[in-house]
Amino acid sequence: MENKSQQYLTWFGYAVASIVIVVGVITVAGLLVPGYVPDNFRYLFGAVFILYGIFRIVTLWTKNKRLREDEE
Repeated sequence: MENKSQQYLTWFGYAVASIVIVVGVITVAGLLVPGYVPDNFRYLFGAVFILYGIFRIVTLWTKNKRLREDEE
């Protein structure tokens, strides 16, 4: 079983990745950027945030799965 600090860091990582995804969605929706920013830039910037958040969640999940398999 992983120790408490490792477990907290894992949940913190998931929380940060989720926040990054939410920021990406808000950016794509146009709520976070000023009106003078071109739409293409807003979509690209939001997509980068969303994809990075998904990447972080997948890497955290894979790492945790590997750690659990090693413990068995």
